[in-house]
Amino acid sequence: MNPDSPDIFMSGHCIDGRVLYPATGYLVLAWRTLARSLGVVMEQTPVIFEEVTIHRATILPKTGIVQLEVRLMPASKRFEVSESGNLAASGKISTMEENTLNDFRTQPTDSVIGNSEKEDFLLSDKDVYKELRLRGYDYGPTFQGIIESNSRGEVFWCILGEKN
Repeated sequence: MNPDSPDIFMSGHCIDGRVLYPATGYLVLAWRTLARSLGVVMEQTPVIFEEVTIHRATILPKTGIVQLEVRLMPASKRFEVSESGNLAASGKISTMEENTLNDFRTQPTDSVIGNSEKEDFLLSDKDVYKELRLRGYDYGPTFQGIIESNSRGEVFWCILGEKN
């Protein structure tokens, strides 16, 4: 991967010894394509993904390019992401209605419900990435944004480049 590429951070997404295109990247591509088709700003357009299937991994070569194609089927709200004609990911995508977004914003969190009585078990960033490495996820520095996690499922993370 070219060191001057804006996507150089993906070289840190190493799983079982292979640098793979992140699965969330397929979702971002579908979201960006939907936003462009609607003439709206992606970052200001919340969406809902449903029935998402990752069909295959896309290996990122050290040199050369990978071309991904996104197809939207507006009538069914389905999307497909393909690489070299092979289906990599598919699912449904739709914009989130304002009332659904408001419902989402007002959902109670665990701390409101009363899980605060439990004592937290904390994992530092080193512990988190050691556990992931033992499972084959050898994330490089460009893919290590987690600062800490706890037994309540809360993950504290940073914007990459700002981690101390």
